[in-house]
Amino acid sequence: MEMARSVPTHVAAQLMGKSEDWVRWGLRQKRIPIGDAVPSMRAERRWGYYISPKLLSDYTGVPVEDINRMAEEHRQKVKEARRNA
Repeated sequence: MEMARSVPTHVAAQLMGKSEDWVRWGLRQKRIPIGDAVPSMRAERRWGYYISPKLLSDYTGVPVEDINRMAEEHRQKVKEARRNA
């Protein structure tokens, strides 16, 4: 079974009509049930985020397939921007 890839905070924020900061804060405070936030062991004041496509789908009503497609499109845009930088 393939492990689901995390949804980028940008995509989650877009689907919820909120800012990325709002999503990150909600995950850190365990206020939104879409994934987890874990403080970094390497860098002070840094966090890692995991947003589950399934939990985000349950929370927003957007189908998992659409969430995964949006997440992959976002990853491709980021990769393209890095390549062109």
